[in-house]
Amino acid sequence: MASDESNPKKRRISDLRVSIPFCSQSALEAICKEIAKNGLPDKHKRFDIWKETKEFLEDPAMSMYGPLFKRVAATTVQDSEQPILYLNFLSLLNGAFNKGGAFTDFMLMLHTAKASSSITKPWKAVVYCDEMHPGNMLNSTSRKAWCCYFSFLEMGNLLSRPDMWFCLCVVRTSEVGKLHAGMSQVLRLILEDIFGDGVPETGVLLTSPKGSLRLHFSLDMILQDGSAHKHIFANRQDAGSKPCFICSNIFYLRGGEEENCKVFKKYTKYHQLHISTDQDVLASWQRLADKSKVLSQTEFNLHQQAAGLTYNQYALLSSQKLLACGLLRPISLYCFDYMHGMCSNGLLNDITYLVLESIHTSGIKVWQDIKPWLDIWVLPKAYKCAVGHLFDTKNVASHRKAQTFKCSASEMLSLYKILQYYLQVMFLANNVMADQCQCFVCWADVLDYLVSIPFIEASPSHLLSLVEKCLEASVKAGFGDEMKPKQHWSLHYADCLARWSQLPACWALERKHKTPRKYGSLHCKLQTYEQGLLAGVTMEHLNTLVGNEDLFKSQCHLVDPQDLPKRLEATLKKMNCFVPGMVSSARQVM
Repeated sequence: MASDESNPKKRRISDLRVSIPFCSQSALEAICKEIAKNGLPDKHKRFDIWKETKEFLEDPAMSMYGPLFKRVAATTVQDSEQPILYLNFLSLLNGAFNKGGAFTDFMLMLHTAKASSSITKPWKAVVYCDEMHPGNMLNSTSRKAWCCYFSFLEMGNLLSRPDMWFCLCVVRTSEVGKLHAGMSQVLRLILEDIFGDGVPETGVLLTSPKGSLRLHFSLDMILQDGSAHKHIFANRQDAGSKPCFICSNIFYLRGGEEENCKVFKKYTKYHQLHISTDQDVLASWQRLADKSKVLSQTEFNLHQQAAGLTYNQYALLSSQKLLACGLLRPISLYCFDYMHGMCSNGLLNDITYLVLESIHTSGIKVWQDIKPWLDIWVLPKAYKCAVGHLFDTKNVASHRKAQTFKCSASEMLSLYKILQYYLQVMFLANNVMADQCQCFVCWADVLDYLVSIPFIEASPSHLLSLVEKCLEASVKAGFGDEMKPKQHWSLHYADCLARWSQLPACWALERKHKTPRKYGSLHCKLQTYEQGLLAGVTMEHLNTLVGNEDLFKSQCHLVDPQDLPKRLEATLKKMNCFVPGMVSSARQVM
């Protein structure tokens, strides 16, 4: 009888899960824990949730510099107007600061003690735009969207945390595709709204119950991968005759000796490059603007091909407002993202394939031999990925068919050190395929240095010497004809490091995509898609900024500390290592 009474209690949470609309087990666990800790809310209806969200986002502090949600008229290819929804960054920043939580404390400390701003020394704003796909990427593309994020370089190492970036807009790709110049026009309109009247540089007053500050900031960096830069700055890259936006002396010559990628093996030293200035690019853009009015479309296309630019009067480079503010500085703003350049379909993917394939061609069955060797390795649990499967027979066939090593950026980050050690002990130590293996080792050293930049006193000259050594090693290994623009772009990493004294990467921004992707995969009504996404993303972000004090800790600490499990406490006592007050964490140490 007792058994019959206890069974329903044991099944209660399972019965609850199947009786309500679907949510994951971890979500249901978090809901139950929250109710157990703080009790059941008085209001339970969907309307109540919407109402509280609306009241929170329409708080007067969230509209100090105008309404939080703004719409601007963009011009479509049919020359009609289309509204674009985005967040008013000045009101969003003041609203987050006004809540008086952890973000307020952090900003007051940072601005007072470490990085005060003034009209002569404004903070450096950084913008990032990228495309993301909610839900199943093999499904409909109707919800695929562009996201725009905003932060400050003064955040330093904390930029590696997704919550240090503010989401300003989420615009569906299908809507962006209807506009003149696409995402370039969208970013132009947003930046003109933020900086066009000069308020950020003269000072934005942020108020809260804990104190106030006047923040001065200016646009200083546009961080993106190569594809996004191509959309924003309208540069054609390898689709034009000028594959590098920065260099003025590197060209593709159709049918000539330097056709395709062979040109890059001739430029392995930085001193060989002629670096363009902001004025050079703006002058080239203006020449295209003048020629667009007098030349036929065929002749004009040839000029665009030669300039490596695709002119559009609505693009970012056409902004007269930003030009008048002194913020239209294409070369000075242009920052390469080494994550995409090195690891996400980047040069290490190509080098890994070229090295292993050259070893395979020499008669050594490296594609088959490396998998059992990799399976011996046990990576830290925090990595959450195994790399041995990348060398399964099916995957190897896919690599060889694509002629590149196909894996995610996180998988490459997990693999490259293991692979470097493998090549060193199995081949370099025996002087077998030395040039090819040394090429990979050199590029691995570059990635080592790039990843360590936030934690060391990084030297641009040392970084440049490492890159130049790699490019020479690539030519020596016989890979010169296979060089792609991403290998050449690595010569400019040192410029970016010298300009900003740091080199932010997009690891955090790719993780940041998880939030709009999460809300976007559940939002099915496309008429309110952008509004619903921005509301959900902003509510979650502000809640984190206000309540998560750990977010702003840069020293070593435990994430979500908890009392010691009984078994661990007993073990420590048995070893005479227990100290009263000890805590532990199931998550990784920051």
